[in-house]
Amino acid sequence: MKRRIFISSVQREFQKERLALAEYFRNDALLSEFFEVFIFEEVAALSLSPEQVFPKEVKDSDIY
Repeated sequence: MKRRIFISSVQREFQKERLALAEYFRNDALLSEFFEVFIFEEVAALSLSPEQVFPKEVKDSDIY
């Protein structure tokens, strides 16, 4: 079973770092076997507000 990681920070300040970290987890042969990553940049435009999406995604994650 994969553990879900929610990568969060001040959006503008650390955007490059969040994207690089998500890419690292996804492209590493070992880490990608054990972890899946969530970052807000990849959420499609939804009818829900970020305030509705954020708490659910945090709750559904194993690591924040």
